[in-house]
Amino acid sequence: MSYVVRRGSGVRRDMDSVQLENIVTAQHGLGGSLARATIGGPHGPTMNTKCNRIYHVLAGHCTADVAGVRITAEAGDTILVPKGTEHSLVGEAEYLVINVPEFDPSTEVARP
Repeated sequence: MSYVVRRGSGVRRDMDSVQLENIVTAQHGLGGSLARATIGGPHGPTMNTKCNRIYHVLAGHCTADVAGVRITAEAGDTILVPKGTEHSLVGEAEYLVINVPEFDPSTEVARP
């Protein structure tokens, strides 16, 4: 087992207005996942049927809609999204995304 994930070694993806780097994934076997993301506009709405999701804002600001509740977040704030909860984000921010258990794309439900 490796005990470190080196900077830049994650898998990068672009979605809508979000650029994402998956850092810790299911293949690490830790029961959770971690990604670093940058948003530059709207993303979502989406819902995950398996994962509780935590967004921790590192820089900038964003507005989240979690189950119809509007939340404004800035650097240092953390947004909690229980599994099965529809949510969306909009803004200009860099943030961490933590999923427990680990992210499984087959359980992500995007809304139009």
